[in-house]
Amino acid sequence: MADRAAGAYAPVALWACMSSLTGGAEPVATTVQCDTHDGSTEWRALWLTENALAHGSVVKGKEGWTAYSDAAGDDEPDETKGWVRSIKQVGRVEISQAECRRISRVSESGRAWTWSSSARIVFSDGGSVSLPLFGNPGSDAQDAEIQTFLAGVSDRL
Repeated sequence: MADRAAGAYAPVALWACMSSLTGGAEPVATTVQCDTHDGSTEWRALWLTENALAHGSVVKGKEGWTAYSDAAGDDEPDETKGWVRSIKQVGRVEISQAECRRISRVSESGRAWTWSSSARIVFSDGGSVSLPLFGNPGSDAQDAEIQTFLAGVSDRL
């Protein structure tokens, strides 16, 4: 699991959180992002399995916390949160922003045009989760990851 825009791999704690939430089920689509603010690093993941959506978050009071920090023995998060919901609880998917833009140079995907969108998955009880997990997508690869995730959700509704 990696934040493609940041070029960083998620700490083991996020893997453990997501695996625990899904009972070890293999994800069919994932999106992962990290954010560093106020001297802390937060990682968020959203996994789609055949039957569920799982969201996990781990926070450590250290800037630049990644899988490589874990290897140095700095692996325990200060906070871990998560939830899992049945795919049957998804009420709708809202696209809040969609954009097609011409790239002045060939993008990392090799295309001259790229698409991006922001979305919100809304559950039948009114709860929701937004994509991207933090602000705007940071790269073409992250845009593609989000589009694949949304397509996977739509296929299961």
